[in-house]
Amino acid sequence: IAAARGKSQLILSEARGKIQNEIKQQLDELSVRLEREAAESEARIEATMAQAVGQLVAAASDAARAVTERLVGIEVSDERARAAVDSVRDS
Repeated sequence: IAAARGKSQLILSEARGKIQNEIKQQLDELSVRLEREAAESEARIEATMAQAVGQLVAAASDAARAVTERLVGIEVSDERARAAVDSVRDS
């Protein structure tokens, strides 16, 4: 009985070790996958934000040109309107 008990404890110990190794491997793989997905999500968010800012700057430049022409009667180039928007945005 003692030998059987010792053998069963050895089998259980080996099984426990294998299970722990499998769990560790799965957790490591999951961690790598989640880090990759998080990095991909951050990159998509940054790209979307950059695109949104670009569109906002373009709209603000167009509005600045239209307002200047309407209120002052001076036609402003795209470059000057963009520079004005950039200077306000950077301040």
